[in-house]
Amino acid sequence: ATRPRVGKSGWTFTFDDAHSTLRHYAGMEEWIQKDPRMCMMLPVWFPFMERPPAVVWTYRHPLEVAKSMNARDGDSLFPVSRGLTLWLQYTRAGLEASVGLCTVYTSAARVFEGARAEIARIGDELRDVCGFGGGGGRH
Repeated sequence: ATRPRVGKSGWTFTFDDAHSTLRHYAGMEEWIQKDPRMCMMLPVWFPFMERPPAVVWTYRHPLEVAKSMNARDGDSLFPVSRGLTLWLQYTRAGLEASVGLCTVYTSAARVFEGARAEIARIGDELRDVCGFGGGGGRH
């Protein structure tokens, strides 16, 4: 398959790649995928999904994200200004891609302060509001 260029980084992704990844999850009624880059790619996945996904939107303060990227990769690769720009780009893309989808909101702070309680709350909302998680199993 032809590999179209996606984004300025030159990273490539094809529909064959998406289909292959989703085949891995075939037969699973529910599964979780966590990757900040999904904000940019979410619309690519829609044609391969049997039903629209639910979104768990986890907010983290932009300066905290930018400083974390800077600490991990250094000033030469991730100055704080670049981290802030990426936070804005990913946040905007994620919000735009998730319009009309059932969305549960949380924050990194809430997860860090009480992970079990917050995960339980998220699970309840995914079940009660979005209709996910009724199978009783852990995924």
